Amino acid sequence: MNALEVRGLNKRFGHVQALRGISLTVPQGKCFGFLGPNGAGKSTTIRSIMDFIRPDSGSITILGKDARADSTALKKLIGYVPAEPNLYANWTVDEHIQFVARVRGIDAAPAGRLKDDLELSGKPKIRHLSTGNQQKVAIVLGLMTAPKLLILDEPTRGLDPLLQAKFHALLREYHKDGGTVFLSSHNLAEVDELCTEVAVIKEGQIITASTLSNLKQKSLHNVRATFTGKVPDLVKLGATNLQLIGPTAHFQIRGDINPILHELARRPVRDLEITRASLEDMFMELYQ
Repeated sequence: MNALEVRGLNKRFGHVQALRGISLTVPQGKCFGFLGPNGAGKSTTIRSIMDFIRPDSGSITILGKDARADSTALKKLIGYVPAEPNLYANWTVDEHIQFVARVRGIDAAPAGRLKDDLELSGKPKIRHLSTGNQQKVAIVLGLMTAPKLLILDEPTRGLDPLLQAKFHALLREYHKDGGTVFLSSHNLAEVDELCTEVAVIKEGQIITASTLSNLKQKSLHNVRATFTGKVPDLVKLGATNLQLIGPTAHFQIRGDINPILHELARRPVRDLEITRASLEDMFMELYQ
């Protein structure tokens, strides 16, 4: 049984087609990245998964249950951290925690450790907290229930790098214990660090879905070659994004690198360096 299955999801807002046949599968126990810039359809997809909005067509299955028909039951199995937490301004942090504990019928004690890890006090009212601290409250509320599936929509927005690292450590611990993570983000480094599988959305459509390792190995390589003689016509050899600095060429190769290696072996190459492209490089290439 998969943790999440989305099939043929379409959603229109007025004249704007926000989602165009979105389909993706998240196996249980995986940390799955959902990448795309602002406006690509990430939050609309998540709001549909959470049954906050209803898609025009398509189906969503979560932990073997229909996201719409079993919406109430599923809320007890899902942890959710939105990009912009909707908290009660006059409640304290601890009042939010106690409320979630009562509604879910769980012990509030795990939230204490989460607060400590995120350096969050339980006493202030929400209206007195910064945006970053409100985000920390949302993280605590999402994780304290030990959910089967954790859905994160830009969860580290407003957090400084040190707290982002602490949050990543909490996610790794949750994932190590068997939890499934669906992480929507435009923070490429975050997805690269945490996820093993990824889908990329562009203008409401999934343009690629793969394991992160396969995406890195098969998609793009960065090449730096320094020549002792005339620089050959690298574009004819398959090079893209070519930049020449004197006798040194910086370029990228998509797909199999063996043909370019064969050609370069016949040229007067003084120095050669080939590296797998970063997730950011691949992401930018996909969005061109």
